Amino acid sequence: MYYNLGNNYYTMGKFKNSAEMYTQAITYQKDLDLAFLNRANAYLQLVEYKSALNDYIHYLELAPDSKQKTDVEEIIRLLSQTLSDEEKAQLDKEAREKQLKDLIKSLEDAKDNSKDLQAGTEKLEDDYTEGDLMD
Repeated sequence: MYYNLGNNYYTMGKFKNSAEMYTQAITYQKDLDLAFLNRANAYLQLVEYKSALNDYIHYLELAPDSKQKTDVEEIIRLLSQTLSDEEKAQLDKEAREKQLKDLIKSLEDAKDNSKDLQAGTEKLEDDYTEGDLMD
């Protein structure tokens, strides 16, 4: 029943509902290979690549002789590459953000140091009058 509801939702383009129904179907029948395949397809439509990848892998474990094996293996390869590229991009982004924060901190420290120098100059001006400098 849930499997068929998942198919209906998928056909209507309601991929989130579809994935939820396939999840329900899997809850009742853990070896329902087509539910894993179809949920993977729904996750792919939802751009939930990691979940899709896991379901495609599980599908092939349940149906190693599937006629769709070659296509699913290619999807797995592409998803793995995409996830790897995204992880690298995220790491690069985090490194750039850290560099920016370090630079901002450095600028703030320099600004604070220059305030200290100005404050010291003011003290010198207070300690000496013009007449003291002439003598």
